Amino acid sequence: MDAYTQKHSVNGKSWSIWYDAICKWRVFRKNWKCATFIVWETGMSYQVGKIVNFFLRLGPENEVDISPLKLQKLLYFAHGWYLALHPGGEPLLDEDIEAWKYGPVVVSVYHEFKQYRNSPIDREVFECVDNMQHFPSLSQKEENEIGPLLEKVWEVYGSVSAFKLSEVTHLPGTPWRKLYDRYGDDFPSDLIIDNVEIKEHFKEKQRRSRDRRESN
Repeated sequence: MDAYTQKHSVNGKSWSIWYDAICKWRVFRKNWKCATFIVWETGMSYQVGKIVNFFLRLGPENEVDISPLKLQKLLYFAHGWYLALHPGGEPLLDEDIEAWKYGPVVVSVYHEFKQYRNSPIDREVFECVDNMQHFPSLSQKEENEIGPLLEKVWEVYGSVSAFKLSEVTHLPGTPWRKLYDRYGDDFPSDLIIDNVEIKEHFKEKQRRSRDRRESN
């Protein structure tokens, strides 16, 4: 295994054997939004693939498995806290978060890793550019901007099980739960969770946390 492949494998497992096939498939499906992560210049938002890979690198470093469900929750909490704490109010992710029957979902991430089901993800997101692998990563500037927040999200939520995190997103009063209470199991397709709702929910969590600290 060469150094480049080893760097982008997990626990020494190389997946370069099927890389060419995946590249060809993605080129064929390049017009399908969910087939790959595309860089959109959207103000202060960040490419989803970069945030995904940030967390997927933290997992092995901390000997923590990350399943697709857990990854979705980490993205959701990072997105929510960024909305609450960032003074400009821009979203962290350059894609919407949708409300699905079982919780908040970043659709492209779901399609990227759905084959893993409940198993740990053992590779990073990559793009095929001119038939070459490209692993989205935060630039130094981007890491300076949002790295501390992502590290804090990992510190708080990284060791929590995916199912426990899922329970948190389903609590009464959460943005997803409000939509579930309205629609029940008959969620319409492409139902986006409004970033304003997410922002207000996390700002309220921030206020409650501050009030508890002050009361102590």
